[in-house]
Amino acid sequence: MINRKNIITILLVLALIVIIYFSANRTQHGDPVKWMKDHGTVTQRRGDPDRFCLDCHYKKFKQTKENFCNKCHRQSNVKLIE
Repeated sequence: MINRKNIITILLVLALIVIIYFSANRTQHGDPVKWMKDHGTVTQRRGDPDRFCLDCHYKKFKQTKENFCNKCHRQSNVKLIE
């Protein structure tokens, strides 16, 4: 029979799984100035911009990797993607 301790443990595990899922799949949209400042950190933390950024931008805006990245790279004098 399930007692209170088991229910609490199950709920805590489920909450942890939900938190991990949403933190790994959330978007970085918000204030563009803050995003540009933190872009390097965000990209390193995500580790896979093809999955987290480019896939979404391609589906919504039909942007290729070159269009998506190079737009910002030109403004920031960063090496362009070929």
